[in-house]
Amino acid sequence: SLQPCLMATEAILQCAANGTEVELSEELIPASSGQTERRADVELHFRAALRTLLRRKASAQEINALIRVSFKPAKDGVAPPTLPVLLLEDALDCSTVAECEAVFELLEKNVDSFLAPYDNKRTGVINLLRICTLLKKRLSKSQHIVFRGRILLFLASVSDLADKSGLNLQSHFNMSNDTTFEPEEAAEAILQSDRESLNEAGVSVDHVFYLKLWTLQAYFHRPNSCAERTEWDKFKEAAEKVLGVFQSYRLEGSSSTTTTTTT
Repeated sequence: SLQPCLMATEAILQCAANGTEVELSEELIPASSGQTERRADVELHFRAALRTLLRRKASAQEINALIRVSFKPAKDGVAPPTLPVLLLEDALDCSTVAECEAVFELLEKNVDSFLAPYDNKRTGVINLLRICTLLKKRLSKSQHIVFRGRILLFLASVSDLADKSGLNLQSHFNMSNDTTFEPEEAAEAILQSDRESLNEAGVSVDHVFYLKLWTLQAYFHRPNSCAERTEWDKFKEAAEKVLGVFQSYRLEGSSSTTTTTTT
């Protein structure tokens, strides 16, 4: 009847609010119909609970709490293993971009819990890849740069290094992406007038680094050129210089030197 269904949904919402494990008795969700049917019923009640929160315009923290309490039922086989991912997908589809950022944070911090119910991790990763791809399509390339970057970094962290989605199996290169940059003499003339203001701002101008950094673009533009020994040596020298500079800076949030290098 309708009353037990409402009670089951309300019980899930209460557990999410309290942060306790969800325990649905047979009075709320009968087991007489079979384990498969009961798991489907549990999924329906969780998704009904999510719809209730969305209609109430609940905060992202409340939505995250509901998704979080779905981890254990999915892992224990009480609910389908895809339940947390389905709730995540529904929440992202019905939320604003600002709300999606808060919901996505739950995925970043609990990726193991999302993948744990799957017997085959690859299946879970594919589902997350699909969700993240759809979310990224909603984001502006100019206004949501940081969020798009978070999504790409997340996908890189959960995907195997040899995953086909990250490999250029056909060896296709973007030959139209040709970056031009000023040679050392021209760059020196351009920056000469700004040198005083740059020094006052604590910015040092390293022309060697400038040239090495943008020289790498030529090899990314035409990777086949590295097949020649001399070109490979030039690429290696430039890469070691650039990576050395990058390694000298700490990540954001850590103490680091205030002097930066312009490129």
